[in-house]
Amino acid sequence: MVGHASKAGDEAFNIDLSRRRAEAVRKMLLKDGLPPEAFEVTSHGSANPLVDSPNPHEPKNRRVEITIR
Repeated sequence: MVGHASKAGDEAFNIDLSRRRAEAVRKMLLKDGLPPEAFEVTSHGSANPLVDSPNPHEPKNRRVEITIR
């Protein structure tokens, strides 16, 4: 799973924020009984926006993407 952030704030903060966002989702899934080895958590900060927007606080860019294989 990959955490993402909007462009608000500096990139170091956004990398940490997006990692914490992905970790929060991982913890919810672990609570539901999924095994810890099923997850790989990374963060992209604001590097891969979902939508290109002049709004640095674009809410659609604050997300966690989960890839199931």
